[in-house]
Amino acid sequence: ALSNPPARLANSSKPWMRFSQAPHQRKRVGTSKPNQSRIVAALLPAGDARSLLSLSQHTSELTHVCVEMLGVSGQPARLTTDLDEEVFAAVRASGLQILPMLTNLAGNHWDTDAVEGLIRADSTTQQTFADQVVKALQHIGAAGLLIDWQGIDPALSAELVQFLGRMHSKLSAEKLELWLSIPVGEDLRA
Repeated sequence: ALSNPPARLANSSKPWMRFSQAPHQRKRVGTSKPNQSRIVAALLPAGDARSLLSLSQHTSELTHVCVEMLGVSGQPARLTTDLDEEVFAAVRASGLQILPMLTNLAGNHWDTDAVEGLIRADSTTQQTFADQVVKALQHIGAAGLLIDWQGIDPALSAELVQFLGRMHSKLSAEKLELWLSIPVGEDLRA
């Protein structure tokens, strides 16, 4: 039988593991099914009618829905909200826990400068951004946030982990979850 060496089992050397420790049973707009420990989430991209139809057909099998509705763009980085009222009404009616997706997609390209500028910014700028995110999440009764940032320079991995740590602390203090969508490639380092 194959087994992992003990060093691979230790989570202390993997900073991203601390983000997986957030409890997943919080109540917000949606409801968790009794005694359910498994999370089943749907991704709802902006402007995709088929995803909305699929959501309505599979709501009973889901616990969470991740809605593409928040963005970070520009220099300095600013939070943008693109809330389609019809889509949001359907999401709210589903009774699922809502996690808006925060992306760096600007039109048809990834705005890497916005994210890289944000993670290099001073703590006051980062705190202001985190406060804006929390306010947006609380406004819609979200259970948390899913960050999906693409194209970030791998040389900034350490700064990104520190920024995500600050975001996690801020969100946790407000009883909000932080989920990450991480593209896996050979240049991923933590």
